[in-house]
Amino acid sequence: MLLDVLFRLPDFIIYPGFNRALHDQLTSIIYCLYVSIIPPILWRFGRPKINAKDRTFLYLRDNLLKQNKSTRLLLIMIAYILLFSPVIAWLLSPDPSIYFKYAELVKNGYKYSEDIVRYNHIYIRLTTITSILGACALIFLQLKKINKLSFKVYFWLVIILGLSISGWLHGKRTYIAIGLVLILLSLVIKKVVSGKQLVIAFLVGLPLLFFVADVYQSNVRGLSRETIGEERYYDQFRLYLGKDHQIKLAIYSELYPEKNQILEYRLQTFYYYAISHTIPRLLWPGKPKIAPSYEYFLSKAALGQEIDSDYSSPGIYLQASYFGEMLSNVGWLGILLGPITVAWFCRVGDSSGKYLLRIWTMQIVIFALYLGLREPIVTIIWVFWVLRNRYLVRKQKRKLYQLFGKLNSTLPRE
Repeated sequence: MLLDVLFRLPDFIIYPGFNRALHDQLTSIIYCLYVSIIPPILWRFGRPKINAKDRTFLYLRDNLLKQNKSTRLLLIMIAYILLFSPVIAWLLSPDPSIYFKYAELVKNGYKYSEDIVRYNHIYIRLTTITSILGACALIFLQLKKINKLSFKVYFWLVIILGLSISGWLHGKRTYIAIGLVLILLSLVIKKVVSGKQLVIAFLVGLPLLFFVADVYQSNVRGLSRETIGEERYYDQFRLYLGKDHQIKLAIYSELYPEKNQILEYRLQTFYYYAISHTIPRLLWPGKPKIAPSYEYFLSKAALGQEIDSDYSSPGIYLQASYFGEMLSNVGWLGILLGPITVAWFCRVGDSSGKYLLRIWTMQIVIFALYLGLREPIVTIIWVFWVLRNRYLVRKQKRKLYQLFGKLNSTLPRE
């Protein structure tokens, strides 16, 4: 909104759907009201539910109950494997030589076979996510455990090396930016970085992020100021870094379904995630062909293309956003359900008292807000993890009660 006031509305030449939504006054008013209620909802429902008794339990659990050292060593080993998992995916790829050039499949994916592009989209992308999670896990498991300077230098060199390799292989700046945000948040949770230092890092990192985006756009996509001009460059900047036009398109589609409709029916992409991502064709040989993800429908609506029965490619795929996707799937109720579900995820994750579960929660939320619901299997793992953690908490509380019962029985009686 600030950019609209200080500069101008973007003009997305090849996206008539976005332009219609951006220039509709009622859509803009509803959008302003929508984004104004998101922060209060997140503040009201997203704060961790930890009372004095819970804090006492967490302190006693961490200081009295025996920690399994072999389990911790196993977790560290798994974290290192996750950090360098893109290397394994690269070695097993159909043609590893493709990745010697940075972002080759991003720039020239149309030149390669469907198997190579699909492998990159599935395995290289997934291992990039696991690499980020591995780095965050190592911060929780090892940082501050050993105070030697030589270890800290080695530790950060390994983290930088692993993330640099994953960033090179995948070739997408979005994942690099999200990875850096998750690492910063991990350092804050681990109390290595204070709140003031986080603000300073944000103020320093934001211009750096814009610089990296500028270099990426100019060298990888060939969209520099010199080649496309200042006005077109501003439009591209808003298209790839902003999400307001996507949410406005979802609002516009609810206001005027006869002019622009994103989904064919309610809960369509949720059905896609539930069937396509959770039940493999090996277990369901007769699984019917179902509609693609929200990114497909968003791209079709933005480009002004009709949705055909074969779901033909729109030619350009746009990154989605969770708030817009929720609005399209459940209608006006999504204005409340979108931020409430995000707040609920944050609250459950932060209330768990487990560092790794908190970072897993942050990863789900950040990726959903910026890229949409792309990996439902990650959310399913999160659900099982939360349930298992609650079971272990009850078990640990019983151990503490037994321990205090024994201590109480040994005290002298008056």
